[in-house]
Amino acid sequence: IIMSKILIIEDEAAIRRVLTKILSEENDSYKVEEAEDGLQGLEKVKNEVAKLLEGDNSGHGLEHINRVLDLSLKFAEKENANKYIVSLIALLHDADDYKWKLVNKEQIKDFYPNAKSRS
Repeated sequence: IIMSKILIIEDEAAIRRVLTKILSEENDSYKVEEAEDGLQGLEKVKNEVAKLLEGDNSGHGLEHINRVLDLSLKFAEKENANKYIVSLIALLHDADDYKWKLVNKEQIKDFYPNAKSRS
């Protein structure tokens, strides 16, 4: 089972708890985490991205993500954009690529039963 991870970033503890409870009960494959502010949320996302990209030598690893993040924050400052939103977008801009690092061949067969092997 591929687990979806959801991060609730909300400064009101009661709202955070309610959202976490609703989402956790919605689907048992959701792993719901909480952050009480944007800074804590960014740290959790950075740590998760670093774990996902550990040992990546494709050119789209953590070094690439950090370059995109640094450049994005420079533009955000000049444009007076929300640095938390820009940071999240920069950190997750290749998120579709990350999931394939965690999927094994059996999981792919579950999703695509008619797929042919290239071996």
